[in-house]
Amino acid sequence: MTDLSDSTWHLDKRVPIGIIFALLIQSGAVFWWAGQTEQRLSSLEAQLIAQRELTQNGIAAQNATNERLARIETLLEIMVRDQGESRLDMRSERGGQQ
Repeated sequence: MTDLSDSTWHLDKRVPIGIIFALLIQSGAVFWWAGQTEQRLSSLEAQLIAQRELTQNGIAAQNATNERLARIETLLEIMVRDQGESRLDMRSERGGQQ
């Protein structure tokens, strides 16, 4: 009869040093990669916060510019209307004098 322990799959209690070394290097590489990824993510988050701040400042400046432009347009319309009225007044005065 054949011995069943030789024909079935089993784990040996002995592990070669090469496998232990490879697992340690692989684990170290995973931790190094995770650290680099976390550092990069932190950098991107800081850039995003700075970009949001710049965007909000730009929006506030744009709103202020829009308000100033609206006031200038209103003043310009008033000036044009007043100038047109004064021209009409001048024409009517000239017509009355002749």
